[in-house]
Amino acid sequence: MPFDTSAIAVFGIATVFRTAIPLLVPSLQPVLDGRVEITTPVSSFKRLQEGLFLYSSSSISATGSSIYESGVCHHSPLLVAFFSLIKEHGLPLHLPFTIADIVGALCLYAIASTLQARSQKQAAETSKEKSEQLPPPSAFSPAAVAAVYLFNPFSLLASFAHSTNVLTNTLVLAAIASGLVVRRPLIAMLFLALASVLSIYPLCFLPALAAVSLEPLAVRNVPTPISNGSRLASIKAWALLITFFLAYAGLFLYMSYVVAGYSWSFVESTYYTVLMLKDLTPNMGLWWYFFVEMFTFFRPFFLCVFQLFATSFAIPITIRFYTYPLFALTIVSGTLALLKPYPEVTDLGFYLSLLTLFKPVFVLLRFRQAVALAFLYSSALAPTFYHLWIYLGSGNSNFFYAITLVYALGLSLSLTDTIWVGIRLLYDGGKNPRVTQI
Repeated sequence: MPFDTSAIAVFGIATVFRTAIPLLVPSLQPVLDGRVEITTPVSSFKRLQEGLFLYSSSSISATGSSIYESGVCHHSPLLVAFFSLIKEHGLPLHLPFTIADIVGALCLYAIASTLQARSQKQAAETSKEKSEQLPPPSAFSPAAVAAVYLFNPFSLLASFAHSTNVLTNTLVLAAIASGLVVRRPLIAMLFLALASVLSIYPLCFLPALAAVSLEPLAVRNVPTPISNGSRLASIKAWALLITFFLAYAGLFLYMSYVVAGYSWSFVESTYYTVLMLKDLTPNMGLWWYFFVEMFTFFRPFFLCVFQLFATSFAIPITIRFYTYPLFALTIVSGTLALLKPYPEVTDLGFYLSLLTLFKPVFVLLRFRQAVALAFLYSSALAPTFYHLWIYLGSGNSNFFYAITLVYALGLSLSLTDTIWVGIRLLYDGGKNPRVTQI
C-alpha cells in the first residue's frame, strides 16, 4: 500500500492535531463529553471512568461486587479492563482514541486504494466490449477519503470527547479491510464479533460484511473471481463465516464474563439497557422523546416495533445490492445512524466517510444542498436549543426534539437519495438522465 505525499501530510497533520489538542486543552474533553449530541449513555467516557473506579477498587474487588453496581456504566467489561491497563501503565487516556482514528483512516485508505486499483483493472479489461456494462465502483483519491474521515467535525468532536463509539467504528473498518483488501474473511469476522460485543448494533453489518468478504467488488456481468473461482458465495461458505462469527462472539462474551468477576451481570447493564432503552437521556435520535411521553402499558410493544424497524434493513439491503456489498454496508451504517436508540454525531461521520468510497454516487445525487443545509442547521441549533432548555429554562424538550427531527430529515433524505442512485447505477449505470423515481 504505497503512500504519496498528500497521504503522508494528511496522516501526519491528523496525528499531531489529535495528540496536541488534548494535551494543550485538557478541559475540552469533559466539556464535549457532557454534550448529548456527541456522546450517549452507552458511549460516554465519564460513565466508563465510573466503571474503571469500581474495577480498580481493591475493596470492591475483594468482595466480588460488580463493575455495574452503580448503574451508571453501560460499557463492555472488555473495554473497562482495556482502559484499566492503559491507566495502570500511566499512558494518556486519549492515546487509544488517537490510535483508533489513525488505524481507521489507514483502513479506509487501503480500501480506497484497492477499489481504485481493481476499478482501473476492470475498466481496462472491459473497454473493448460493446455490451453495456455497469461501471465498477471507484472512490475519491485514497488520501481524500482518509482526510474526510480524520478531519470531518463529527469524527473530530467524538474523538476529543473520547466517545467509545470511535473504537467500535475502527473495528468495523478493520473488518471491512480484512475482508476486502487482504481477503481474510475469518479475520473480518473476528473484528466484527469484537465490535458487536463492545456495542451490539455492529451485528447488523454481518450480512453485508460476509458478502464483501466472499464476493469483493462483484459487478453485474463482470464477475470478480475469488479464491474458490465461484462468483456467488456458496451456502457452505456463508455458514462457515456465520459459525466463526458466533464462535468469536461467544469467546469474547466468555472473556467478558471472566473480567466481570465470573458474573453475567454485565449482560443487563451493557445489552439489556440498550435493547430496553433503560436510560432516557436526550440524544440526537428519535427514540427518547417517544418513550418519555409514552404510557408504560404500551412500552414493550413499541420497543419491539422500534427495535425491529432499526435492525430489519440489514438483510434486505444486502440482498438488493448483492453486487455492491460494500455499498450495502454503507447504507446499513446510515440506517443505524438514523434508527438506533442511542445515535451520536460520530455515526453520521462514519456513514459519510464510507460514502466517499463511491465517487459515481455523488455525481447523481439530487439533494446535496438540502442535506448539507439540514446538517448545518441542526449542528448549529441543537446545542443552542439544548442550552435554552436545560440551562436557561426558557425552552422545553420540544425545542431540542424539533432539531433532532431536522437532523433525522437530513439523514433520511441522504439515505433515500443514495439508495436511488445505487438503483440507477444497477439499472443503466446512471447514463439516462430521464430515468425517474416511481
